[in-house]
Amino acid sequence: MEPNKNVLPGVFSLIKESIDFYKKNYKALISIQLVPFVFLIISAFVTNLAVFLIPKDAFSESNIAVPIFIFILALILSLVGFVIKQASFIALVKTISELSSNVVISVKDIYKWSFGILISVLWVYILIVLCTLPFVILFLIPGIIISGYLSLAIYSVIVDGKRGLQSLESSFYYVKGNWWKLFWRNFGLGLLLVIICIVFAAIILLIMSAVNNDTSLNSIANTAEFLDSNVMISMLISYAFNAVYLFVLLPIIMIYGYLLYKYIKQSKPEPSIGDSTQGFKTK
Repeated sequence: MEPNKNVLPGVFSLIKESIDFYKKNYKALISIQLVPFVFLIISAFVTNLAVFLIPKDAFSESNIAVPIFIFILALILSLVGFVIKQASFIALVKTISELSSNVVISVKDIYKWSFGILISVLWVYILIVLCTLPFVILFLIPGIIISGYLSLAIYSVIVDGKRGLQSLESSFYYVKGNWWKLFWRNFGLGLLLVIICIVFAAIILLIMSAVNNDTSLNSIANTAEFLDSNVMISMLISYAFNAVYLFVLLPIIMIYGYLLYKYIKQSKPEPSIGDSTQGFKTK
């Protein structure tokens, strides 16, 4: 997967290359994505179990302990979920970077490394928000322009080991002169994703309509007092959609973004912003 230094491929070429890369490395990418998917199932199970075990009469105005318990449980799961989501994103991008260089990766090592730079990545997110938010609030167009110039900062942190303002400077350097090329390729991918979402939504509506008219499914669901057919099918659809998103769609999107970063990066000489440090080391 060596980018051409003279040409930035179009949307469909990048998508094709991303899919080809996914086909070649899907086992390693899926193994990385198993972590957030397993947490999703566990958190849903814990939440549903807690709600199921609590008596219905416990939800009363005089009993504030139960709502507080539910709130604390939801807060803990949300915080843990946020950390795992960010760490898995970092791990996925770094895995793609390592696989593109034919480096053998370990799920344990890549996640250990990802958690190690999590604070650095979150700090760069904060810097990006601080740089773009005033422009977005006051003037929408300048906000979009600034966010475009800073859109490669996270890749700069994960792939090249830049930190803080250094990553923002690196992103600005590479995007300068390539802003419109980057914009149209991201716009093209976004438009394709919207179409995919519309198709998925149509399929889900058809399934739900079929379920409502299927008495056998209703009778199966009614064996559990806490579920009806709509709830049961909605849960199954949700898990299926998340599986497709986490194991297929998201990796391809991240590969696409990584390819864009590498093509744009190789179109210019390396900037003298500082040394890249804290690279990922494999055994």
